[in-house]
Amino acid sequence: MRFLSALLLLCAAAISVSGADEKIKVLIIDGQNNHNWQQTTPALREIIGTDRRTQITSCENPETLDLGTTDVLVLNYCNWESASLSAGKRAALLNFVRRGGGLVLVHFANGAWRDWPEYFGGLARRVWVDGKANHDAYGGFTVTVTQPTHRLTVGLPAQFPTTDELYCSQVGELPVEPLLTAHSKVTNKDEPLAFTYTEGKGRIFQTLLGHDAGALRTPAHAELIRRAVAWVGNREVLPITVTARLPPSLRPAGEPVRGYEAKGDARWQEPPLVVTCRARLFSKDSFNILVASSHKDSPRHWEMYTEAGSGKLTVYLPGAAPTNITTDSDICDGQWHAMRFEYLPGSVKLLVNEKLAVEVQIGRAHVTAAIGPLWIGCYPPQSLGCDGQLEDVQIVSNGKTLARFALKDNKGDEGLKRVTGSEVANDAA
Repeated sequence: MRFLSALLLLCAAAISVSGADEKIKVLIIDGQNNHNWQQTTPALREIIGTDRRTQITSCENPETLDLGTTDVLVLNYCNWESASLSAGKRAALLNFVRRGGGLVLVHFANGAWRDWPEYFGGLARRVWVDGKANHDAYGGFTVTVTQPTHRLTVGLPAQFPTTDELYCSQVGELPVEPLLTAHSKVTNKDEPLAFTYTEGKGRIFQTLLGHDAGALRTPAHAELIRRAVAWVGNREVLPITVTARLPPSLRPAGEPVRGYEAKGDARWQEPPLVVTCRARLFSKDSFNILVASSHKDSPRHWEMYTEAGSGKLTVYLPGAAPTNITTDSDICDGQWHAMRFEYLPGSVKLLVNEKLAVEVQIGRAHVTAAIGPLWIGCYPPQSLGCDGQLEDVQIVSNGKTLARFALKDNKGDEGLKRVTGSEVANDAA
């Protein structure tokens, strides 16, 4: 009898561990929106993917939805003036949530399917109604955390700045639990901007923030979304601090150094460019930033990094299509690797240790963008660093070396400054 009891306890423990390790299967619906979903969906993938338990797919046509293997549905979608959802898919979505499926609504998803009452005012409890809803002009404002002890907000800054659209006068009567507010210049009121509620057995998180990729990546907002996906998916919420740890390899004795920054140069923003570096990376728990030019909300931003969870070398180009170009090369193995990013007007190549890892044709918008800094081993606006060592970063165009940083004791690197932990925290507050 004692043996049987012990065996049952062991089985229960094994099931518990298995459940904790089981993937959270996330499906993002996009494909239509009068916002730039081509840039916001990659941002959402990046944010949600920092939780290594997630497995993310996307779908551009809600009529092809198959929710049978989905834990969390993320709507980065608004049909607006296009055809609404069919009766069959409406029933499937409603049943999915009411039976315990998780739902995350992002920004203008509250304007979708306006002819479907069970969604418009039901699953989406604060909605955009023409002639009633409004928003402040796109710009900077301060967001306040209204429930600092809630499992989704604990540890977040009490207030944080963002640049976004501040939605106001949204319509809805069903109760919600506000987590974030901001003061609207239009209504002169504190407007709720993110909230939770339930429908049947399902949990729902709705954020009215997220007009563009930069707004989604605001560190506190990004962390809230990451936690919300776990919460609506009925999994343990695993909070991480908004200001991530400083990489030991970039931390000289007595001074907490996160990375390096150089003043931006217009020549570093436009192809043709060849960017090379050597790196020895250790952890893939988070993103490792190798080299990044300008801010992520700029269409001329480019960034070499490794994916959280997989350690795969990737390039992010928000002004191109596709925006994310990923190799199959996991370089977070504690070994030195040589990376080469060849950025041409119509194509991208990534090489690892002089071997071609991926080659992709790209399209680019012809725009003029502000010049931002060059960051090495960090991206301060998101408190991202690099758990490893970097050296010999070079930027070349048409055979001419535009910049070279040895990164050996920071000697001989004119124009390069160290980015300290305090600077990162201030930038990403």
